[in-house]
Amino acid sequence: MPSIAHVDSTSSHLSSDIAFVAMAEEPVGLTLTREELEETLGVFFLGYVLSSVIYGFNFFQTWRYSSRFSSDPLLLRTFVATVCILDLATVALTSHALYIYLIELFPKTVGLVNMTVTLRMEILLAVVSTFLVQSYYAYRLWFEHKKNSVAMVLEILSLGALALGIAGVFQEPTFDVLGLLHVRLQITFRHFLVLLAGLLLAIMQWRLPVQRFSSSVDGEKQDWFDKLVLCVITRFGMVNVVQLGYLIIFVILPRTAFWLPFHLCAQKLYVNSFLNEYDFPLIENPWLNGIFLG
Repeated sequence: MPSIAHVDSTSSHLSSDIAFVAMAEEPVGLTLTREELEETLGVFFLGYVLSSVIYGFNFFQTWRYSSRFSSDPLLLRTFVATVCILDLATVALTSHALYIYLIELFPKTVGLVNMTVTLRMEILLAVVSTFLVQSYYAYRLWFEHKKNSVAMVLEILSLGALALGIAGVFQEPTFDVLGLLHVRLQITFRHFLVLLAGLLLAIMQWRLPVQRFSSSVDGEKQDWFDKLVLCVITRFGMVNVVQLGYLIIFVILPRTAFWLPFHLCAQKLYVNSFLNEYDFPLIENPWLNGIFLG
């Protein structure tokens, strides 16, 4: 029969082994804890649902545009198709990333601290699609309204946000780097540039609107809902509110995933604002004749 001292010695060895294994599994220098991410992965799922709903509207507007205005210039239809394809790709990449986090890697710590390749690619495509929409409006301000200085400022803001976004994607693919000061400053500055560009777009849309409240489609005047869409969506009201929330949440809580819903929805709303403006016959946008028809 083993002695009490032998049993105590065996228990102490087992406790030491368990403690060693626990220490080995914990990443060294981790600034984003597992508990924080486990509490906010549900927020990622909520953001995915909301952004998918917005994409549903984007898809409907794309189908409506392609079916009603198929005679538009080829360059115009190509540009609209490019933006919509990027929008679709972000949804597919987000779906795959969510599957990896919630199904394949959920029991593993490494799955909660590393960024998947598809999530990084989604962020990259979101940055590019936002840049395309903002650049389109910068071109419009330059060509249609001859606001050269405003167009230049808008394009500089867009290019700065694009460069910082691309640089951020190719950093170390872990969530814990978001707690580092230089990374936080870089991402915060990028969000600030996007917000400034959005506010500038909203101001210019109100001063130089393409569609007026009295405009009509197929001979029918706009009702209150059309006016609401014009103010909230087409003139960048909603997207700026979401982008402001994106900036504030990331500044306050960079070590959580609470910023993910704002990120997913902001890009979709930019595309939605763009498609809302194009969901009119070409005659309602006479400046397009100059851009796409020469």
